[in-house]
Amino acid sequence: MRFTLPILLSWLALLSPPSAVAQCPPAAPVSPPWLAPPSAPFAHHLALPSGIVSAHVYVDPANEEGALGRPFVFVEGIDFGLSPDAPPYQQGDFGWTQFHGCDPDHYPMMAHMPALLDSIRQRGFTPVLVDFGDGTAHLEHNAHLLADILRHLRDHRTDPRPMAIAGASMGGQLARMALRELEMSDELHCHQLFVSLDSPHHGANVPLGLQHMLHFLGGDEGDIDALIGALSSQAARALLEVQLLPLPPREAHQALLDSIGLPTHCRNAAIANGGLEPLSGQQNPLLHYEHALLQSGWFGQAGDLIRLEVHPHPGQADHELAQPGQPVLAVVEHPESNGWPWPLQQFVGLGESSSSIGWDHLPGGTRPSIRQFAEAFNATAADTLSAWPLCIPPIGPDQYQSLHSFIPTTSALGLPPAPAPLDSAYLVQSPFDAVHHGLTNEPHSEINPANLDFVLAQLHAVECPLPPSSLLSDTNLTAADHWKWNGFGVIGEVALQSCAPEWGAASSPPDSHGTFRVHGCASPVDIHAGGALHIGAPSEGCNSSAELTLERGSVMTLSGSLVVHPGSTLEVLPGATLQFHGGHLDLRHGARLRVHPGAHLEFDANTLWSCAPDSEVALDGMAHIAADAQWSVHCVGPGSWSTASDFHLTGSPGASVALHDATGLRAWLASEGASITMEGLESLTAAPFDLRLTGHARVAFTTESGMHWRGHWKGLEADSISVTGRLWLDGTALSQVNLVHSEGPLLWENGVGFNGSAFSQSRSILREGEFSGFPIHLDLPEGSPNSLVEACRFANGLVGLTCTGHSPLRIEDSQFSLLTTGLKLHSNAAVLSCNLFDGNDTAVLADRSVLALAPSDGGGWNRFEHNEAHLRLAMSPLPSLLHGANHFGVWSSHWAEGTVDLSCTGIGLDWDITGQSWNWPVGWPQIQTGLQAVGADGSCLINAVDLSPVSLQECRAGGKGKKE
Repeated sequence: MRFTLPILLSWLALLSPPSAVAQCPPAAPVSPPWLAPPSAPFAHHLALPSGIVSAHVYVDPANEEGALGRPFVFVEGIDFGLSPDAPPYQQGDFGWTQFHGCDPDHYPMMAHMPALLDSIRQRGFTPVLVDFGDGTAHLEHNAHLLADILRHLRDHRTDPRPMAIAGASMGGQLARMALRELEMSDELHCHQLFVSLDSPHHGANVPLGLQHMLHFLGGDEGDIDALIGALSSQAARALLEVQLLPLPPREAHQALLDSIGLPTHCRNAAIANGGLEPLSGQQNPLLHYEHALLQSGWFGQAGDLIRLEVHPHPGQADHELAQPGQPVLAVVEHPESNGWPWPLQQFVGLGESSSSIGWDHLPGGTRPSIRQFAEAFNATAADTLSAWPLCIPPIGPDQYQSLHSFIPTTSALGLPPAPAPLDSAYLVQSPFDAVHHGLTNEPHSEINPANLDFVLAQLHAVECPLPPSSLLSDTNLTAADHWKWNGFGVIGEVALQSCAPEWGAASSPPDSHGTFRVHGCASPVDIHAGGALHIGAPSEGCNSSAELTLERGSVMTLSGSLVVHPGSTLEVLPGATLQFHGGHLDLRHGARLRVHPGAHLEFDANTLWSCAPDSEVALDGMAHIAADAQWSVHCVGPGSWSTASDFHLTGSPGASVALHDATGLRAWLASEGASITMEGLESLTAAPFDLRLTGHARVAFTTESGMHWRGHWKGLEADSISVTGRLWLDGTALSQVNLVHSEGPLLWENGVGFNGSAFSQSRSILREGEFSGFPIHLDLPEGSPNSLVEACRFANGLVGLTCTGHSPLRIEDSQFSLLTTGLKLHSNAAVLSCNLFDGNDTAVLADRSVLALAPSDGGGWNRFEHNEAHLRLAMSPLPSLLHGANHFGVWSSHWAEGTVDLSCTGIGLDWDITGQSWNWPVGWPQIQTGLQAVGADGSCLINAVDLSPVSLQECRAGGKGKKE
């Protein structure tokens, strides 16, 4: 005997009494505008490497001239297509008729769908249904198809307002994946709301014991095998948390969901049909049926003809047929097909005791799978014409549990499973923006008054009541929750969430906060000249605030005034644009501006930003300043100004930037690894304004006519600042920062350098500087004017000052101390006047450099104290020393050593250095050695002879006056 059963499970059919009356049959749908009727009035195809995937896209015809309008997209759930009598244009068991609640026998959970459709039509939406050609195909394939459908809906809609999308069961997975596909490919999907209806974000459940039973009864090449095939489909294998087949498809799908997350450019709402309490009956079998072959007064009970058992997951460990570590999930016992009624066949389905989650009774949206199996079994048994006592009695309602958990409440809300009863505090951790669950465990995917109201509330939360491109003047707007704006114009005073009393009855409630978002697919927000938009605006005794967010693709143009009040925020997301046609951005005390990476700032005319104390500016993204336009920033008092990742500004000819903080307390903070770049500017002024780098940050400025900066540049580790063009550092202190400058003169006055470095490839003037552990390297190009180092102090580290190149340099009134090498010269002509070299290993290292320490060359009066070597020469000409009144102290120091570029025949040379000061008694002739001449004719020692030493003199004594 073989039990050929009809359809046991209609996977979308849930039994609940209809509570709303649909107009049936529904009006025939119209073709989407990108299709070409009548050849394929509903078909949408997409070619993938794996083949063609298709769907029928139905559009509600109840709008003028069949226009697409503003789509509200509904995505069907898993559709096994087991019904043989579907309409020719319908794909599978679920289509346009079922969508409108006109098939209560198979889809009673759609009874309230007409009420939802009427509600969204009243809000200006056009219902659109996506019916997949293969409702059990690979989820990623149908998600790619859905993403392409959403592209077409976006591009052909006739209403500029943002769309919405809802997906039931598997449809919620596909909607989520399609939206994220568009976002991750940097495309606008133009949806303001995503609703997930009992979708298995962490897995679905069909009792594993029932799966065992279906496989035991399979092999009929009919309905049971069709069901087994459905459970083995790509979609089912990706969604079922427990299944007979290997789990890699399920694990791969969950890993994909975890990696992509939820959509980021719309509000995400989740509905769970499950409640908080588990289903009852965890300790009882899901199905227990036994039928004896003979039961009479003559024979008694001779044996079981049929025995059917299904036990809840993880199985019955104390069952007589259980194995160690393998509890029983299912038992099927019935006669063999030949030799009826004996012998009996027995099949046992075993589980693993390592799995402890009781999936079948978790709080969740329910399915009547066991009842449907029993009803199908009874229908088959009733058709059996066996005479008594071989007739098969029906399975009674007391022999099975009607419902099991199909989509756990936690799964529908995007959370891993948790022990029951569920704690509402755990559900708050849902990644969705808003969640709803049943008071009890409801049928899976049921639309009922409670969750219908929730959907409408979510629409209300994101829906702005103003029509697109409204002109606003002298008004205050209060957001109930999260408005999605469709673009508007400001021509007068307009406030967002202001509780100020001047708005009268229109004032927002005290202590309220409104969230306003400008949708990326809408028209621009335009603040006209003379108009003013206030974000927030509290008043005395009344705290209110607002957040205005520009979403990707949105544009705000500012010709008037934009005021961000205390506690309020203006946020510019990646892909959004904030355009300044002049105008004024006013950040009040405690206000925030956040410009994200990938956002755009455009300055088309002179623009002013003002920053009050404790205001915050987070500045990333890209900016452009038009020709001859200026971006001026005026700050007062301490506050945050930061770049977390990358800020890149470009300018057209004549563009300029001016940064100013009246108190000198404002710093531009570059986070670790961040980059700040400004290029193509005519000029940049910061006076004063600080730069603070926090490790491995990079800052680069390029100007045509010059950059003037007064403030402090402070870093941590490997921070670098590059400046191209004329640079004037006015009282600027650099700490743990490496400066690289080129293509223009450098003027650094009253500067401080600490534990960093500076490198300049242009004419340089350093005045009144203090540099500790801060080597400066001047690479002076040939032909550039004389460079000057005046009244500077270099201390601590390997090298104080390095000069290379072929242009002359003057160093005067400066001090070099506690350095390995105080002054290092290469290929230069350097004049040293009135400098102090004290406590260095080498005071001056001249490598192929001309060194002038004599008044006739403008030098002299230098003091060398406590150096291991006062002078070290490397193939340089002899320094100009005669009558220079230089002082060489500490007789134990090397006066000079190294080699000079001088012809020599091998006989010692005398070099007249008359007129220097020594630490020996005045008037004693000095003979110093340590140098060696190396020339084309050979080499020889040099004796430096001072026949008339002088006493220690003040700088420029008897010469020109000391500069003041």
